[in-house]
Formats: sequence, C-alpha cells, structure tokens
Amino acid sequence: MDRRTFIKVAAATAGGLILGSIPLIGSWQRNNTSNDQQDNDQHQHSPHKHDQHNIDWSFLEAKVYDTEELAIPIDQISKVYVPLERGPIVDKNDQVYRELKKKYVPNLESYMAQHGLDPANYGYDFIVRRYGRPAEPRLAQACLDYCKRAVEFLYSQVNGLQPAEFDWTILQKGQDFSSKENMQGFVGAHYYNLYLARLIDLNKDNIVYHIGYLEQSVTGNMAHFEIKLEGGNFGFETYYVFIQAHLHGLAGPFSEIIPYTTLRKLPENVQLLGYERAMNADETLVEGMSHVLLKQAVKEFNIPDGEKHTANILEGMTDRNPRGHSMHHSRYSNVSLSVRWIEKNSVQKAFDLYMESPLKFLSAIGAKV
Repeated sequence: MDRRTFIKVAAATAGGLILGSIPLIGSWQRNNTSNDQQDNDQHQHSPHKHDQHNIDWSFLEAKVYDTEELAIPIDQISKVYVPLERGPIVDKNDQVYRELKKKYVPNLESYMAQHGLDPANYGYDFIVRRYGRPAEPRLAQACLDYCKRAVEFLYSQVNGLQPAEFDWTILQKGQDFSSKENMQGFVGAHYYNLYLARLIDLNKDNIVYHIGYLEQSVTGNMAHFEIKLEGGNFGFETYYVFIQAHLHGLAGPFSEIIPYTTLRKLPENVQLLGYERAMNADETLVEGMSHVLLKQAVKEFNIPDGEKHTANILEGMTDRNPRGHSMHHSRYSNVSLSVRWIEKNSVQKAFDLYMESPLKFLSAIGAKV
C-alpha cells in the first residue's frame, strides 16, 4: 500500500509467513449505518463541514521529491535516517528477489573470483530495509492532525473495516524502530528503501561482503505488513504505516489503513491467483476506494486545491513514472478501472463485493481475471 513507488516486500513462504509492504492513539470504530443506507448517503454525507481554517494545510506545500544526495555509506545510513524496521530477508518467490538477483549476483560472483573464494562454501540473500527522514516539526504535526480527521472520516464512510489501533509517531533524528515497528504510524518527510545483497560464508554463517543502494520513495506513503498463519488463524505479525508530510499524504489515511482489513483476504487470494495477481487485486480495490474517498474528503474538509492534488496523485500512480520501481506498474494497472466503477456505484459496494470475492470485483470493473 505503498503509494508509493516502492513495493511491499511480500511473499508467501513455506513457514506460513507473508511479508509485505502498508500513532493515531486509539481505536477507530465503524459506524452502525446499514450498507444500503450507507450507499444512499455516501455522496451526501457531511453532517458538519470541517472549516479549512481549523486544519493547517502548510504540509501541502512541502517538496514532493527531495534531491538530497543519497550516496551514503551503508554503515552510516542508520545515523542519518531513522530505521523503521529490522528488514526481513526477501523470499525467493518474490519478484524483488529476482530483480536483485539479476542486478547483484554477477557482482557477488566477481567478488568471490577476485578473492579466491570457493562458490560451494558461499551463499547469498537479499534484504530490504526501510528508513525515514524527519519532516519539519510544524509540517509533520499539521499532517498528523489531518490524518486523525481523515481516519475518522474513513470509518464513518465504510462499514466493515476492522478497528485499528496505531500509535502515531512524528519522526525525530536519533530514533530507532528496528525492534518495535509493529502497529506504529510514522509521519515524516520521506522514506527510503535500502536494497542490500549479502554474501554469506555458509561454514561460519557470517556475512563477508555486501553491496546495495538506497532509493527514495517518489510519492511517499507506505504500509508494511507481515502475516502469520497458525492453525488456519489469521494474524498480523507486523503492520505499520508511513505517511509523508506533503500533498501525497492526503491519500495516506485511506490507502494505508484500508488494507488492514482487505489483506485478511490475501492468503485465500494467493491460493486462487498467485502472489502478484493477489496483490494487484488488493491494490486495485484499495487505491480505487482511496481515490474516491479523497475526492469526498476534499469537499468534507475544504482542502485547498484538493481536486488538483487528487488528480495528480492518481496520475502519478497510474502513469509510467521513470523513477518508479518496475513492480509499481503491474500493481496499479487496474486502478483506473476501479475508480470508474466505484464512482458509478459506491465505495461501500466495491468493498463489500471484494470482501465477498476478489474475482467478482475484478470481473465487475472489467479487469482481466
């Protein structure tokens, strides 16, 4: 639920763990309005408009993409940015694994040849670690205030969402969440992915060489998750969100929190569709819902230039962006179809249909199943 330009490091593993990539203190409860009534009221819901002057919109003027130099030694990254997670090993079934293998295995083989290492004694793996950069405190606080209201709005508009309890944290230099990332909500300027290839001495079980690169998110919001299945019971081992304190943060409270419910269908969907198609289905629904909800929020909160910002967010997600990760395009390939169907029907109907059957939802919007 990257908004992202970065993929969620996610894959089904033999151990039943699915890894992926999506503090508001408190629990957000759905309302008790019936689905039919919700559908009828959805576009009219606005019991009391929020005066735009009650929300500080200064974060909308922050830079979307920072040209800050990213040539930082790998060992120094955690001193410059805030570690958001411990960084899971990328599963061999993940497309990211295949891309990193193609990019870095020749380099690892060259290193072994140069140092006279026997390939039979060495293996390799890949990890992706995420880091955040703090935003200007005033902008981060303004974004957080909006997030709180937007999440309330989300739960007032959609029945069936699971209550979520996230602890919001405005990032500050010197923090480290690598051992306590679960159920955190981070607000910062940008987040970064460190893609790292590691050469491992199999006899000593230690890392003898590593190489990688740091890449900044282009549009900024992200949800990271790890799903653990025990005895057929679903649970999130880890779930945290990052909201970027600039205009793309407008969509974050929708696009990163809706998956807390919809991802509960992921294990079933992986069995039906395979991992990448299952993630495409989830993103298709979530981003379609998020776009329509944001358009409604523009009116609800009187967001300055909100229609323009909403259009730009959708365009940046569905167009081919030269800075974007290659998986970005496949994940969001059906979002435009989703938006058109939801605008014609409703957010609630889309959510209900998807939770009944992702295949029925994809078929309804005209996506290739």
